[in-house]
This record gives sequence, structure tokens and C-alpha cells, in this order.
Amino acid sequence: MNEEQEIDTVVQKIYQIFKENQCFWVLSGSTSLRLQGVAVPVKKDIDIITNAENAKKIDQVLKEYVIQPSAFSATDKYQSYFGIYEIDGVNVEVMGEFRYRMKNGEWSKPNQENEIHYVMQDTMALPVLTLEQEMQEYLNMDRMDKVEKIQARIAQKETSKKVVGTMFFKDGKLLIDKPRKRPTFQMIGGSVEQGESIREAAIRECHEELGEKAIFDEEKLEFVMDFEEIATSDPNLKIHMHIFQYPEALEGELTTSKEIESFYWFGKDDDEAILSNTLKHKIIPFCIEKGLIE
Repeated sequence: MNEEQEIDTVVQKIYQIFKENQCFWVLSGSTSLRLQGVAVPVKKDIDIITNAENAKKIDQVLKEYVIQPSAFSATDKYQSYFGIYEIDGVNVEVMGEFRYRMKNGEWSKPNQENEIHYVMQDTMALPVLTLEQEMQEYLNMDRMDKVEKIQARIAQKETSKKVVGTMFFKDGKLLIDKPRKRPTFQMIGGSVEQGESIREAAIRECHEELGEKAIFDEEKLEFVMDFEEIATSDPNLKIHMHIFQYPEALEGELTTSKEIESFYWFGKDDDEAILSNTLKHKIIPFCIEKGLIE
């Protein structure tokens, strides 16, 4: 087993432990970057951020692995509830309420309050800081080696075709639709048009596909995750998917159109043969893992 596999195995073990104990946690640092496709060297340590309450909880959950018990620690540059654990030869550093001194002399807000999204690895939905937030922190530390690699990854993602999808739920089921020109059901969404932000595209696609009688609060769409995949129709086309979630019940009435043939509320025991590859391999596993569908 190489070092990358060792890290991945420990991440899986942590994931299961934290899931069973309902711990709030977010991956940061090199492990987070690598999971998001940044070309960084493999380090045999895993950085985790959380809040103060969960730093104490994690300290108990990982007590058999403890090297340095969690306690508040502060320097002129950093402060957090800091603990170190060793799992199968890999150091796991947990930082609760982590703050850093910004270049203007002020303290940053706690790191766990920044935007968090998910990376799917196998069937695990792993929480990570966004690349933009990671880059900001490395800029503050003058770690230009990491900054350049993150910038290169962001630029690489920008060359992919941008597509949005939005998840609506009702009674433990996910809303999907079937375009008239496609053989399978898809997410509510579509391509980002020139000049649009991904949020603007998601809102527009929801209105277009759900029909004018569907009612939802545009401000409440929440960005959840993004990932890249190869288009089913064109093996040379890379697609960058941006996934949103609507946290409340969709109101009003769904309306079919010239483009949309039908709608379906999909549960985890329904037939996956009706699904697009994106739904089948990415979205449904995420929904099952997060307990969003039943």
C-alpha cells in the first residue's frame, strides 16, 4: 500500500467513526486539495477543522488514538482548540474554531464558518473547504507554491463546460425530469450560458424546467458540491457540474413543456435504469449517504 492509499484508508476510517458519532468535521490542507484534483505531494497527515464543541467530542471519539489531547492553543499567528491523533501511522490534526491572523492584523473568522461543499469518493460524501478559500489562506501565509497549484487547478476547471443541477426533495424522494429528446431522467438543470454565474444559471433552469406554476425562493438555493465528468454523448467533452440543493418544500405545481416530457419523485429503492449516468453514479449515492432520500 502506497502513502496515498494509506491516507485514503485513514480518511475512510475517520469518515465512518465521525458518521457513527455524528461529528461535525471538514477536511482542509493537502488532503482536501488532493481530493479536489490539485497536484500536491502526498503528506502522511490529515488536517480537520471543526467547532469548539466538536473538537471536544472528537477528542473523546478518537481517545484511543490520541497523541496530544485537544486544548486551546494560540500564537501571534494562529489560534484553535488543537489535538493530534495517530491512526494507522497517519497523523490526524484536529483544529476547532481555527483562526489565523490576516495581513491587515485582524483575526479571520473561524475556518469552519467558510463555505463548505462535498467531494464524492466512492460512496463517501467528504466535506471540504472550497479551493478558493484554501487559496486565500495559503496567500495569507505566502505559500505561493500551493497558491500556484490551486490556481492551475481552478483554471483547468474553467476550461470544462459548465452545467448546473438542483435537488428538490419531498417525502424522502428526489425530483427528476425527463427531457423529450433524451432516453433517461435527468437532474433539474442544464448548461450555464455566456455571462451567467452558476447561481443565475441554476435559478433560470429551475424556472424553465419546472414551469411557471412552481414556486420556490431563489435566495434559498444552497451550493452543495461540484465535480467533473466526461459527457456521455461526447468522450472528448469534459463537464464541470455544479450542484445546488433547495432546503424547503417546492410549492405550486409542476408543468411539462416542449422540452420536458414528465417529472418523477425518485426514492432509493426505485429502478436506477431510468436514470442518467450523473444521477446514477454521483447524485443518488450522495443523497443516500446524506439521508436525503429514502
